[in-house]
Amino acid sequence: MEEAVTLVELGAGAGRLAYHVLHELTLLQNYAQVALPPLRYVMTDLALKNVEGWRAHPALAPFIEAGMLDFATFDAERDTELNLIVSGDKIVPGQLRQPLIVVANYFF
Repeated sequence: MEEAVTLVELGAGAGRLAYHVLHELTLLQNYAQVALPPLRYVMTDLALKNVEGWRAHPALAPFIEAGMLDFATFDAERDTELNLIVSGDKIVPGQLRQPLIVVANYFF
């Protein structure tokens, strides 16, 4: 299985950006009509309550079911690993072969 390109959103807020990015990327993947590497979008926040809220949100459910969306609590000042909640995967420094893309739209 080909490794996914991982996009990590730090401090994903209400999840609006993630929803719109995933929606548009899905449309673009369908339009491309060529095989593209899989995408894994990871929404992060310091508060577990926010992460649990995203996981239960019906608008995000199709992306979770498609294996495109995962979640993690993450403290950008202390943490060096991402422990993904849905898949149970762990992302550690130096592990990925595909590029890691980081978005910090609401973070700063």
